[in-house]
Parts: sequence; C-alpha cells; structure tokens
Amino acid sequence: MNKPCSTTAPNNEQTSKLLTRILAELPADKVSIDQLMAQFQRRSFGGVLLLLAAVSLIPGVSIFSGLAMAIIGLQLLAGFNTPAFPSLIKHYKVNSDLVANIGHKCLRHISNMEHYIKPRYLRLTLPPVLNIIGLIIFSLSLVVMLPLPFSNLPPAIALIILSMGLLERDGVVIVVGLLAAIIALAVGYIIALIAFESLLLFFNYASP
Repeated sequence: MNKPCSTTAPNNEQTSKLLTRILAELPADKVSIDQLMAQFQRRSFGGVLLLLAAVSLIPGVSIFSGLAMAIIGLQLLAGFNTPAFPSLIKHYKVNSDLVANIGHKCLRHISNMEHYIKPRYLRLTLPPVLNIIGLIIFSLSLVVMLPLPFSNLPPAIALIILSMGLLERDGVVIVVGLLAAIIALAVGYIIALIAFESLLLFFNYASP
C-alpha cells in the first residue's frame, strides 16, 4: 500500500530536515506533483520552487516541471502570495525512486549550504525585487523546457540556489542565484543557438 505523504511542515524546520522527511515518506511506486507540493505549501514559493527545480533534473520530466516553474515565475511577477497550478501539472506523477535519487543528491549540497545561509538583506526577498526574481525564474524555466541534452542542468542549479534564498530569506544567496541565472541563461542561449545552426545545416545538406 502506498504511504500517504504528510502535510505538516513547520515554518522553522530546516530545509534539509524537511527534505529528508519528504524522501522518507515517498509512496512506493509513483508520487504526484500535488503530493510533493503539499509538503512545502507553508513555505510558499521557495519550497515549491526547490522541489520542482530538483525534479527537473530527472530526464523526461523537465518539460512538466519547467512549465510549473514558469507559472511560479509569472505568479511571482504578478504579486501572488501562494502558488497555484492547473490539474494537468498537479496530477502528473513521477517515479518515486527517481525522485529519491535526485533528492538525496541535492540533500548533500543543501545541508552544506545551510551552514552559510541565514536571514539577511531581507529587502531582496520582498517586492519589487521579488517580482524581478519572478521574471528571472520564468526565463530560466523556458531554458529548462528546451528538449536539448544538458540544457536543463545550469538553470536547474540556478533555480535551486534561488529557492534556497527565498526559503531562508537570505538576500546574499539570492544574489548568488541571480548570478548563476545569468550564466545559465547565457549557456542556454549558446546551446539553443548551436542546435538551431546544426538543424539548419542538416536541412541544407538534406535538401536536393
């Protein structure tokens, strides 16, 4: 029998401890995006973004997670207080073993990051900066959705850093995340440009 996910997530619980508990409570077979998001609802956008950024590292899932993160970006840009998703995204199911593998890999890095993260420069976690972050998240999500090899890795890392900054209200981490986002967008542009030029060359050679 599948084990139901808990919905209790105290606001003062460390992100690494929360993630450890979520991974321990994963259903045996598959878990829906809605089930996973329920764990982070009290953490609002930061927690849901962390979850989706980690899930986007799973091959074949990045289109759905990227679409969900694009919605988050637009909602932050528009000034929403909590994230909301259509049923298509909420009910999409991911293999629990894959989520666990990715989650444990991210957990090691998150635990290390927590030694340096603390609430500071809180203005960078509030509007209007938060609205700008929403636009950056939306842009990164478009790169995540590109059906190209390794194109989802740099933006996913940038999104994980941004989500940690939002979760822990750390303006310094948010700045680091924004710098990582600039690099990720540049890499995504280069990959997309190379793919487009390769496609043009292919059609030129293929045409009579």
